[in-house]
Amino acid sequence: MSKERKRICQQVDSLQKQLESYPNKVKLKIKQEILNETICSDDSEFTRKGQIAIYDKMISTAEKYSKKYGIDLVRFFSEISSTPKEKSQRAKSLPKEFEIFSKLYKSVLRLKKGLENGIRGEYEAYKTIKVLDDEIQLFQNLCVPFQNSTEEHDIIAITTRGIFTLEIKYFSARFVTITKQGLVSIGKDFVGDTSMGDRGLHKKRPKNVIEQAQRHKHSLRRLLKNTEFESVPVYPVFVYSNDKCTVYDEELDQSNLCTCYRTGIENIILDEKRPICLSKEEIYSLRSLLEYECGGIEERTYPLSITESSFYEALAAFISLQVANMEEKRIKKEISKSKKALNEIDRNRDEAIGMGAGILLNFFRNL
Repeated sequence: MSKERKRICQQVDSLQKQLESYPNKVKLKIKQEILNETICSDDSEFTRKGQIAIYDKMISTAEKYSKKYGIDLVRFFSEISSTPKEKSQRAKSLPKEFEIFSKLYKSVLRLKKGLENGIRGEYEAYKTIKVLDDEIQLFQNLCVPFQNSTEEHDIIAITTRGIFTLEIKYFSARFVTITKQGLVSIGKDFVGDTSMGDRGLHKKRPKNVIEQAQRHKHSLRRLLKNTEFESVPVYPVFVYSNDKCTVYDEELDQSNLCTCYRTGIENIILDEKRPICLSKEEIYSLRSLLEYECGGIEERTYPLSITESSFYEALAAFISLQVANMEEKRIKKEISKSKKALNEIDRNRDEAIGMGAGILLNFFRNL
């Protein structure tokens, strides 16, 4: 055996041993690195802006480690996103680590976008009626005590015709249906298995806008009980802030809940059909009362829909498996390359033996 062939054989043996253990070692090392470097706050609750910051942190962490280990997330998601039939076939062969991370990552993107749309919708609605400052008094994101908790009002407008509590909803879907009972579904018809949210993808009990409106109304009624403003009417209003979304709410009882698009708020809160019940001085007094009773109450906080620990565990499993697979491919490529070199040596040897045998044969024939 030539020295070169012996060297390559030893190299192939070494690569075969690496193939048996090295990818798993890499996988474990990277997984531990990601989990050790990420700090989780699963037991905490956050305001909407706080949740956006946490979801943004999850996304940037995923991008950071993907870039560090040479993984193209855009390419990864484009490869697994295709027609439903192709997606179904690919899902059967897709490692569970990839599938779990893919679902969580896309959900985090949707949740972040949904929260941002909600905040933007409230800001745009507030800006729409802020021009009426000389006629009304406004509160934004006021938390009112209610049933051992608080009820958060997106916007409260105090006018001479009463108190209007505005619930602002940004539907990113093209069509939304609200039934007579107040249930919300994405699409032109009521489906019954989706809730409000960023495209209604959360499979749980649909939210009821009438119940939500009644909670808002009763929280203010209880707060004003036994005050000089006890008899002031409270009108709940459901505002659609995305003008590109068509909402089908014809069956909804408008006597219990008024609905409108953002541009229609002024028509509702200044509707002359409603009787005047407050003077301008009383509007300011009522504002002072609400500030006194609710001014010190902090904005409501909520638990994360996707915990940091579950996301980072899925990220660690995804990155580590991707890198392990890349290492496995690299080693197999090296083995294949080495085996081709061995075949080349053996072929050259056989050709040399063949040529030598031919020379000898011709020599003896010529004797």
